[in-house]
Amino acid sequence: MAPRPLPEAEEIALAVSAAPEEISAQADVYVLRGTDYVKVRTGTNGCACMVARDLHDGSRYPICYDQEGARTSMVREIMEGSLRAKGLPEAEVQRRVTAAYGSGELRMPAKPSMAYMMSPRQVLFSAPDSSGVRVGAWSPHLMLMLPNVEPQQLGLAAQSNVDILQIHSRGSGHSELIVKVPTWSNGQPAGNARPADDEAAIRQAVQYYFDGSRNADSATMRKGFRTDVAHMFFVRDSQLVDVPIPEFLVRVAGGRRPGFQPDTLRRRVVMIDVAGNAAVAKLETVTPGQRVVDYMSLLKINGQWQIVTKIFDRFPAP
Repeated sequence: MAPRPLPEAEEIALAVSAAPEEISAQADVYVLRGTDYVKVRTGTNGCACMVARDLHDGSRYPICYDQEGARTSMVREIMEGSLRAKGLPEAEVQRRVTAAYGSGELRMPAKPSMAYMMSPRQVLFSAPDSSGVRVGAWSPHLMLMLPNVEPQQLGLAAQSNVDILQIHSRGSGHSELIVKVPTWSNGQPAGNARPADDEAAIRQAVQYYFDGSRNADSATMRKGFRTDVAHMFFVRDSQLVDVPIPEFLVRVAGGRRPGFQPDTLRRRVVMIDVAGNAAVAKLETVTPGQRVVDYMSLLKINGQWQIVTKIFDRFPAP
């Protein structure tokens, strides 16, 4: 799926969350507009921040480059992001990037450089192509550009058990040493996402539900659910009814009743309560003549908040 821009203020805030404020507050900032990245803020320290993306829906890679990285590695990242936003497949993106290095349009760092990826709101995937799986907010880390580095150069075994160090693209001109750090850019210890970040992710899962039901779009709604286990429960004639979510999605895809007017819907999140990796969201939908209250149970699985249970009831509209 081609990357999509975020609202600009949100994209700026996400970009600068990649590094501690001492660095990001004085950095240039680039945002995705349509299919191109544009500079929206000129900094004073020569560093630069952006939100990179791959072809996975929802991928977010907030990253801040040091001076040398902003001059070189970020130009490659911007090219890759723009080509993906234009809908090119990953193989073609990489072919064009390789050609750009060959022609001199892109340049390798001429001296050591580093990038910060310390945002607690990062949404990472294990690979940029279809083989990648969602990792979510993996770990705050630094990326040191070390061309052609191999594990043995650093005293590491080929299959190292040193958890804080990893080598990406080992032995190539684009090798990077990934170094885990103990805190996110906001100072929060790694492994403890801020409640505000969890709430934003929960609201996104709920928004998929809202958007899907509004537009009879089961593909969008599916994004919010853990469909292999999720169920919907309600009471009809004093009896419990259990509907697997895949069956519910089929009903959604069947379309709306004749005369339904989406613009008459009023929806809101009444409350969200989070406890570690578990959460509940109370939702309200009001249409002419009817009010529906949903309680969604969510779990944070591999860094992603997903709805696992939906229960609801209907009432006359006030």
